[in-house]
Amino acid sequence: MNLNSLKKIVSLEDSFFLKKARESFILNWLKSKPGFPLLHLLPGSFTSRVFDYIRILIENSFLYSLLNNLYDGWLSISLRFLILYSSFILAFLILLLTYIAVIPLVLYLFLIILSLLLFSLFLVYPRLDIQNSWIFRNLEFFWDILKKNIVIIFWSFFPFFDLVFRRFTPLKGAWDELFLIAFLILGLAVGIKNKVKLPPFAFYLMFFYLVIGLSALLSPYPLSVNIEGLRGLAFPTLIFFIAYVFLKASGSSEISFSSIAFCSMFLGIIGIAQYVLGLDMPPGWVDVDYEALIIRTRAFSIIGSPNFLAAYLLFGIGTSFSLLLAKKQFIKRIFWFTVLIINILSLSFTFARGSFLALGASIGLLSILVGPILIILLVSGGLLSYFILPTLTYRILFLFSPEYLEKSLKGGRLYRWLMALDHIKANLLFGTGPGTFGGGPAIKHGFFQGISVDSCHLRVLAETGIVGYVAFVGLFLYLFRYGLFVIKTSKFFSKKALSIGALITLLAFFLHSMVENLWDAPGLVVFFALLATILVYVAEEECPTS
Repeated sequence: MNLNSLKKIVSLEDSFFLKKARESFILNWLKSKPGFPLLHLLPGSFTSRVFDYIRILIENSFLYSLLNNLYDGWLSISLRFLILYSSFILAFLILLLTYIAVIPLVLYLFLIILSLLLFSLFLVYPRLDIQNSWIFRNLEFFWDILKKNIVIIFWSFFPFFDLVFRRFTPLKGAWDELFLIAFLILGLAVGIKNKVKLPPFAFYLMFFYLVIGLSALLSPYPLSVNIEGLRGLAFPTLIFFIAYVFLKASGSSEISFSSIAFCSMFLGIIGIAQYVLGLDMPPGWVDVDYEALIIRTRAFSIIGSPNFLAAYLLFGIGTSFSLLLAKKQFIKRIFWFTVLIINILSLSFTFARGSFLALGASIGLLSILVGPILIILLVSGGLLSYFILPTLTYRILFLFSPEYLEKSLKGGRLYRWLMALDHIKANLLFGTGPGTFGGGPAIKHGFFQGISVDSCHLRVLAETGIVGYVAFVGLFLYLFRYGLFVIKTSKFFSKKALSIGALITLLAFFLHSMVENLWDAPGLVVFFALLATILVYVAEEECPTS
């Protein structure tokens, strides 16, 4: 069936909705009001004649004839829906850009006009047989996927939900805990119904809490502060339990990977737009004496920090790379390659040295264990960043200069790290308790000058001592054991590819957290918990020899 056999066009004048609108009391009352704007959309009006003229132009165009000869009717209706969704997405982008930045008026008007034109095309495009369309035939399939993975997808888009609930609802900072409790209750019900057994990794998490709890009991600081520090650790653990139950019940590891990659890509697109528009940034984001003249801005997306945005993009790079390896269809590989490039470009625009070094080190270390294919990713990503943004290379090299060393020792990271080492020596075995040094709770209560230590590793050492730090490192070692097990034993290449991407990300996150307080960002902790859950799920449920 081609477009010629589907020429029965239902025009605006004969539509059901317009007939009902003509008969409505409100419209009859409005007709008596001179100059009412909606009257211009009625049949015979100037706007209606313009729409009809545009429709005639489309039907007589070369492109329409080409589609008519090459494609079936499903393309037309799918294209019509695509036009509608594109106009809505563009309108959302206009609102988002307006919220995060003051964009030029000409660009703003252009986006509005383009959005209205797309919606006009939707109104005049022929309404064909919907039930024979590709979208209608697959709608039930898509809806089924959404229902099965709604919990994973929800937490995968945590940064966007966090922005909406914190800025535009009365829930503000409490929304995540309320949703966490609700999903935990739902997860318990689903787990009991499906008789889900927890993996050994869950029991290691419980052991980790016992160690941290012991540090809290021995702490000389108020227990309320220790409990506040424990909350940050409880969040990812509960996410792990919830996600594992739903993955066991009906989830898909590839859908979960795709959700994380999509969220990172959207964050990356906003970051790229910020860099292209050249938004102003605080002077403290670059060295005023050596970097401010060559780095005009840094991408931060909706996160508010370039370094934290870079950590989100590390998750997007690892997941999109694994999906690129796992897919066999050429079109899907092109798509995930595009997502990977967007994440790498946005990561370059953050100028976050720690994330780049962590990513390069993780790929280099894993290439020794996995194979030379990772070297291709490392070299191509490095070359792409170098040729597109050579100032990034300068910023990384400046890290090893005597000038940076001198400034860092006076009041920068090295100064704070040396302070942390002195604190660790005084509380070597069990630390001073969670929430007492170098992180969010300690800064809030003003402990140790209220400074951020800018290192999760030193913070854990200071707060929980050697015992707690060994347990903390054990979390990552345990996950690496799962990932390497899948890579070496699974007969399915797709499972190996997912494990490779997960290991790249987790190792990069582990290394990046050495120079940043990444555990203070709830969204990053959620991403870590989701990726850990997927890795454990793949190892224990999908590997045939597990």
